[in-house]
Amino acid sequence: ICGMVFSTLGAKAWFIVKEEEKRKRTEEKLAVSERGVEKAMQEIKERKRMEEALRQSEERFRALATASSDVVYRVSPDWSEMRQLRGQNFIADTDTPDRAWLQKYIHPDDQSHVTAVINEAIRTKSVFELEHRVLRVAGSVGWTFSRAVPLLDGNGAIVEWFGAASDVTAQKEAEDALRASEERYRNSFHTIDAGFCIIEMIFDAQGPPADYRFLEVNPAFERQTGLHAAEGKLMRDLAPAHEEHWFEMYG
Repeated sequence: ICGMVFSTLGAKAWFIVKEEEKRKRTEEKLAVSERGVEKAMQEIKERKRMEEALRQSEERFRALATASSDVVYRVSPDWSEMRQLRGQNFIADTDTPDRAWLQKYIHPDDQSHVTAVINEAIRTKSVFELEHRVLRVAGSVGWTFSRAVPLLDGNGAIVEWFGAASDVTAQKEAEDALRASEERYRNSFHTIDAGFCIIEMIFDAQGPPADYRFLEVNPAFERQTGLHAAEGKLMRDLAPAHEEHWFEMYG
């Protein structure tokens, strides 16, 4: 009888232990399942948040592109990918993400400088700003002034760059033409045989011309007048006895 009692008690204890182990395993599985569900829910929420942020970013971009006559663009945080670009018939559009944008848009001789300025803007999380050459829709070379600002998340990390670029080709061509014209003038001014000078008139308190200062003189002027190193000097200092009618005539 005792043996039967012990046997019965042992079987019950064994059954209780097994049931407890089974219960713990079930609870552990449920806990793991709950953590998995929670993680999945968090991932879904994060994905939805990113999708909403992307939607809002695209809406802002479309609004900016509609309102602006300039080129507008969106770039990834590290500038490795051009996400969107509206070229306004100045440069080609980008409608889908493009990782070859540097070669597509930037003149080969400017690519290293553009990259260096971009890297510094990323490092300092500051505005990117640069004037550089671009490859236009027709294949010719143009000039643009480009400016982009970083968009930061709540932790201060860059999530995207928004930029605008204006066509300054005509302005650069005018500047180049002016420089070329000035260079031709300089060459002619210093090589012609006729003596030339540019002066600044100086008037006294009552109004009549009192003196003049040499701003520029060419070599022929120095040879013909004997006035050397005259630039920046006053005529009365160089030639105190200079005839008065010259001051009246130039004034």
